[in-house]
Amino acid sequence: MSSRIEQAARILADVRLQVTRLVLLRSLVATRWIRRGDEAAIEIEGLGRAAARFA
Repeated sequence: MSSRIEQAARILADVRLQVTRLVLLRSLVATRWIRRGDEAAIEIEGLGRAAARFA
Protein backbone atom coordinates (compact mmCIF):
# COMPACT_ATOMS: atom_id res chain seq x y z
CA MET A 1 0.00 0.00 0.00
CA SER A 2 1.42 3.40 -0.91
CA SER A 3 2.20 5.94 1.77
CA ARG A 4 -0.53 8.30 0.45
CA ILE A 5 -3.17 5.61 0.82
CA GLU A 6 -1.86 4.67 4.25
CA GLN A 7 -2.02 8.32 5.31
CA ALA A 8 -5.60 8.63 4.04
CA ALA A 9 -6.57 5.42 5.84
CA ARG A 10 -5.20 6.76 9.14
CA ILE A 11 -7.00 10.09 8.72
CA LEU A 12 -10.32 8.45 7.83
CA ALA A 13 -10.15 5.54 10.27
CA ASP A 14 -12.52 7.16 12.76
CA VAL A 15 -14.69 9.12 10.31
CA ARG A 16 -18.34 8.10 10.28
CA LEU A 17 -20.40 9.16 7.29
CA GLN A 18 -24.16 9.27 6.91
CA VAL A 19 -25.63 7.13 4.15
CA THR A 20 -26.62 10.27 2.25
CA ARG A 21 -23.07 11.65 2.14
CA LEU A 22 -20.98 11.51 -1.02
CA VAL A 23 -17.19 11.56 -0.81
CA LEU A 24 -15.23 12.67 -3.86
CA LEU A 25 -11.64 11.54 -4.20
CA ARG A 26 -8.99 12.20 -6.76
CA SER A 27 -9.01 9.64 -9.52
CA LEU A 28 -7.86 6.25 -8.30
CA VAL A 29 -8.51 4.43 -11.56
CA ALA A 30 -8.93 5.25 -15.23
CA THR A 31 -12.23 6.90 -16.15
CA ARG A 32 -14.87 4.47 -17.39
CA TRP A 33 -18.16 5.88 -18.61
CA ILE A 34 -21.22 4.18 -17.18
CA ARG A 35 -24.63 3.36 -18.62
CA ARG A 36 -28.00 2.69 -17.09
CA GLY A 37 -27.93 -0.66 -15.31
CA ASP A 38 -24.16 -0.62 -14.75
CA GLU A 39 -22.64 -1.25 -11.35
CA ALA A 40 -19.36 0.31 -10.25
CA ALA A 41 -17.32 -0.81 -7.27
CA ILE A 42 -13.95 -0.08 -5.75
CA GLU A 43 -12.11 -1.66 -2.86
CA ILE A 44 -9.09 -0.10 -1.20
CA GLU A 45 -7.18 -2.05 1.39
CA GLY A 46 -7.36 -0.25 4.71
CA LEU A 47 -10.27 1.95 3.63
CA GLY A 48 -12.97 -0.51 2.59
CA ARG A 49 -15.34 -1.05 -0.33
CA ALA A 50 -17.91 1.13 -2.06
CA ALA A 51 -20.36 0.19 -4.79
CA ALA A 52 -23.14 1.90 -6.76
CA ARG A 53 -25.75 0.62 -9.22
CA PHE A 54 -27.06 3.12 -11.76
CA ALA A 55 -30.77 2.98 -12.61
